[in-house]
Amino acid sequence: MTRRYIIRIREARVWIILLATAVLAMGAPAVAQASFPIWIGTPAGSENWRQTEITYTVPIPQRGSEASPLSATMVRNVIKPTLTAYFPEAKTEKKAAVIICPGGGFRFLSWQFEGADMAKWFAAHGVVAFVLKYRLAQTSADPLKFDQEFAAFVSAFSQAISSGQRPRSLEEMLPDRASREVRTLASADARQAVKYVRSHSAEWGISPDRVGMLGFSVGAFLVTDVIMAHDPASRVDFAALIYGGEVGKQPIPTEVPPLFMVAAQDDRWMSGIARDLFSSWDLAGKAVEFHYFDRGGHGFGTREQKLPVDHWMDSLGRWMVTRRLMGGFDE
Repeated sequence: MTRRYIIRIREARVWIILLATAVLAMGAPAVAQASFPIWIGTPAGSENWRQTEITYTVPIPQRGSEASPLSATMVRNVIKPTLTAYFPEAKTEKKAAVIICPGGGFRFLSWQFEGADMAKWFAAHGVVAFVLKYRLAQTSADPLKFDQEFAAFVSAFSQAISSGQRPRSLEEMLPDRASREVRTLASADARQAVKYVRSHSAEWGISPDRVGMLGFSVGAFLVTDVIMAHDPASRVDFAALIYGGEVGKQPIPTEVPPLFMVAAQDDRWMSGIARDLFSSWDLAGKAVEFHYFDRGGHGFGTREQKLPVDHWMDSLGRWMVTRRLMGGFDE
């Protein structure tokens, strides 16, 4: 690929933070079966969109001068929301399913490291996984212009949280109207994704009462948007929030799913929000398991940092086993 597609790391350090930057340790092989459009026709709110979806790669720096370089697949300018399915090799019925919402600041989707690789991990452990491609804020098709747009977005984002106080909502952090507006559309996509999976549960061997969602960063906010909408048609049976998600000032609904949460204390963006969400769930007497690490930052994903946070997926696996969402789990 040309260097024009590469966001300069020094100019946009937040780029690294927004991404989960490592490959998952994979179990048994699992192959993406197909991608399914979740809406019939053009979804409401994007009838006049004309941008072209773009898939591209960016380099991911590794520790040490001798470390092998990695690259990450990204997607932007999504106009047609889809679900990409990953099915376990074992042909058993009544499996659990999880819809994965990648992060990316509503500017791109971290498709590989917060989407496809996570889905393969789930499928390798007997869970049907779907990666949601949701609508995003429009960006320039020209790579150089996109670089400039993203640098401006990062600058505004950084200024919005530079007061020294940790933000308490995503609204405080999103610096532009486009991001706030597209969140509404992306949240509608997330709710529709749940409806779509559950409507096809019989043909895919999925138990309709074991459909959950997992989100990274802004993808986790979409998960809480789905939960707080309290729509019976798009309810989820379990949820995992990885450095993201909020309830704001809304009261916790009577019926909410059990939560699995992960965050790091040195994440200056999400640590306060995560603590608030945990407290809200806990005070409401709802089931929640919160893994709060002292180091890890934002966007640690599954990157090996030689820190305790590296093992958060082991904890997720055991949590799912205890809730009968996954079979026997080995590290």
